[in-house]
Order: sequence, then C-alpha cells, then structure tokens
Amino acid sequence: EFAGGYVGAAWSYSLPVLFNTASAPGENLAQAIDFAKQAIQVDPRFGAGHVVLGFAQALAGDEVEALENAQIATAVQPGDAFVQFIQGMIFILAGLPEEAVSPFNEAMRLNPIEKRAPYLNALGIAHYAKGDYPEAISTFDSNEARGGPQGPHMDVFRAAAYAQVGNNE
Repeated sequence: EFAGGYVGAAWSYSLPVLFNTASAPGENLAQAIDFAKQAIQVDPRFGAGHVVLGFAQALAGDEVEALENAQIATAVQPGDAFVQFIQGMIFILAGLPEEAVSPFNEAMRLNPIEKRAPYLNALGIAHYAKGDYPEAISTFDSNEARGGPQGPHMDVFRAAAYAQVGNNE
C-alpha cells in the first residue's frame, strides 16, 4: 500500500533501458509501466508515480503519453525535485531539450544542497541536445567543480561537446 515502493520498482526497471544494459528492454519497460500504474492506483496524488510512468513511456517511444504524465506529475506535486528532474529527462527523450532547462533549474532550486544528484549532468545534456555546446561544457564543468557525479557516459557528452566547438583534443 506504499506508492513509493512501486515507483522504486518502476524506476529500477527503467534505468537499465536508459543505460542500454537491459537484456530485454521491452520486458523491462512493460514491467516499469505496470509498476508505475500500480503506484498511481495506490496514490494518484503522488507525482513520482506519474513522472516515472512518463519516463518509461518516453523510453518506449510513446512521447505523447509520456508528456501527458509528466504534466500530471508536476500539476499534482510541483514542489518535488525528483518530479521536476524526471520531467526534464522526459522532455529530452521526447526531443524537446529546450523545454528541459526549466524543470532542471527548478529541481536544483528545490534541492540545492544535494551535489550527488545528477541535475547538472542532465542540464548539460539538454544544452548539448539543443546545440548550445559552450553552455553544455560550462554546465559539465560546474558539475565537476561542485563534486557532482561523473562517469563514462558523461565523458562522452563532454567530449562530443568539445568536438562540436572545434576542440578535438
């Protein structure tokens, strides 16, 4: 009877698809969608249920449903940093990176202390996806300077942004 448990399960099934490590992505996303729907059934006012459902739907290529669920999530729980963060991710996955900037900034405003949160990584990716490579580099540098999470996937985005501005080293 705890919506958060279903959200956690849905999120756990979605992340391997995002990071391309799922052996059966379609099955993972079906499980994620089922768990997120169970979370919503338990507590329709818990924004994380809606936004994680939207995230799984975006990964599955259903951008319309994903964007609708992201909108519901922020309508029912606008003050939740996780909801704002995942809404931004949904915008990127739906091909709307310019729309992702505002929710990422709101997530950081709501949760300014947690430097281990990947907000700046995602914001840098949004800038990269919208073609603002200098801003992407600046954002990745800010994340590194504050001790934010780093990893090979972020090195790829950083290297690609540097290449786009002519710095191939």
